[in-house]
Amino acid sequence: GRVLRRRGSAAREPLAQIATRKLELAKVHPGPDHGGMKRPRALIIWGGWDGHHPEEVAGMVAGHLANQGYIVNSTSHFGSILGSDLSPIDVVVPIWSCGISAPPYADCLAAAVRAGTGLATFHGGINMFEDDTYANLIGGRYVEDRTASYELEFVGDHPLARERSVLKLEDELYSVDVDPDCQILATARDEETQMPAAWTKTFGDGRVFYATPAHDLDNLRRQEVRDLIFSGISWATRPAVAS
Repeated sequence: GRVLRRRGSAAREPLAQIATRKLELAKVHPGPDHGGMKRPRALIIWGGWDGHHPEEVAGMVAGHLANQGYIVNSTSHFGSILGSDLSPIDVVVPIWSCGISAPPYADCLAAAVRAGTGLATFHGGINMFEDDTYANLIGGRYVEDRTASYELEFVGDHPLARERSVLKLEDELYSVDVDPDCQILATARDEETQMPAAWTKTFGDGRVFYATPAHDLDNLRRQEVRDLIFSGISWATRPAVAS
């Protein structure tokens, strides 16, 4: 039968401890030389619920972006976005689920995106923060989930949706509430429901991308899923420097 569940919260670090941390970014890889051209900078923030394998996923994403010419910085310090100048960052990629309700952190991220930094994430990244600011920024809210066999069908004429074949996935299917100002890229359909599964939006001068798939590493390793996610990250990257 249908099994629905809400995600439990991850272990939470005291806010006072997080707030005292300085931005300490570990450069993963400078990427290949692009002949002196400015290369985009990506910030990956990973952590949260261990069931989503955030450290391993962050490593996979960082390696791919570095190979695409990004200068990639990765950190597990949740407080890295508080009181830091994010203007040099061209795209933030949260690999973090079951976050905390901490408006100052979400406000800093929202301000950076409003000023032009991109935001791109997938699956559990929809609830990096559990507050209205982040929900408005990402364009939707996680409601519940269940394991299902479903089809990911691309819709509309957005460049990220064009000429993509239907994907058949065995994955964790998210039920989400999506803002009407989002442009839906794909829907997930099984025997019981059809719901939005990927979308884009703009937030001030910034671009936002989100997709629900890739609960586990097997699905993330699928070429079609990886292509959707990395194409979304590229689209969300500040356009002046996007590769």
